[in-house]
Amino acid sequence: MVKKIKRKTNNNGDGMDEKPFAEKLLSEDLNNEKNVPAAKSEKTISAPVKKLKKEKDLLKDALQDLESELQSLRTVRAQMERKIKSASRELGNTQRQELELQGKIGALKQKENLLVKKSVATKEKLDALIKKMEKIKTVERQLQDM
Repeated sequence: MVKKIKRKTNNNGDGMDEKPFAEKLLSEDLNNEKNVPAAKSEKTISAPVKKLKKEKDLLKDALQDLESELQSLRTVRAQMERKIKSASRELGNTQRQELELQGKIGALKQKENLLVKKSVATKEKLDALIKKMEKIKTVERQLQDM
């Protein structure tokens, strides 16, 4: 008994159909057996036929195992592709956030530069005022000394 697993076609004309490889192979074997000429006695054919049937059953089982393994691998591949897409989206989001943060950092640097300039200007004004006050004090002392 062959388990029928439909394979997906990828619509690109690569010749993939929905009939599994195992089923094709077995149908070819059955067709070949039909073309075998009738034997002279059942006893002489019985052993080779049994041997062929046993080999065919083993091949069927092996092909079924391969089909199930292939299906398992397809499932794993699909899961990995989903994970890659998810990671790609996350990476895109992270890169977008990085650009936003770089823009904010640039704006903060501009504000910092402006504040540094204002601070320097304020210090210069303060120094100028301190000098003026010292001059005023020296003038007051001179006036008091007179």
